[in-house]
Amino acid sequence: EAPEAEEEAPDTEEDEEAPMETISLDAGADDEEAEMDVTELDIQAAQRSLFGDAGADPAVEVVDIDVEDVEDVEIPDFAGSPTAPRAAAAPSTAEDGLQAVREVGAKALETVTVELREDREFMLAASRMCPLLDMLSYASEKLRGELYADREFMLRAIEEAGAAMLAHAAKGLRADLGFMMEASAVSSAAEAMQYASEELRMMLDDDDDEDD
Repeated sequence: EAPEAEEEAPDTEEDEEAPMETISLDAGADDEEAEMDVTELDIQAAQRSLFGDAGADPAVEVVDIDVEDVEDVEIPDFAGSPTAPRAAAAPSTAEDGLQAVREVGAKALETVTVELREDREFMLAASRMCPLLDMLSYASEKLRGELYADREFMLRAIEEAGAAMLAHAAKGLRADLGFMMEASAVSSAAEAMQYASEELRMMLDDDDDEDD
């Protein structure tokens, strides 16, 4: 029985040496697998901390965002908020337009319709709620031409804004001696007569020569 034990000993040594050689050859592969196992564990641990046990392995969908799509994002509208300033609605009628002029001045004439800015009665009413020159700046070109030829309006304009308004007066008015005398009475006579038509000035000069 003793010799049989000695014969089995070498077999045992060979069996122990074989696994040692296998471990040394595959050591690098085992290290990589170990690193991969550690990385997966770290990821799973991070997922558990963020999502809990139920979200340990969530299905994450990566979505590409197109810049053009961002422009279509709906912006919340806070216009209805009690603290948000409300834009004034454009006046649609003469009454609304005059009320707007009464509240904010001639600036409101920017928002009225073209028809109202061509309306003589409306614009004259507006001119009594704001400076006359401001009203004229918003009046249509056609209406301004009509007002510059209106005797009463021009006398009022000269009285409020000065004799320089005669530069806009229709030629027929500037050739009218009676009108020019009235204009001189509500402003500087010397300045007003500078705007008289050439024919009127020549007539006045002839009268002065006859008097001499």
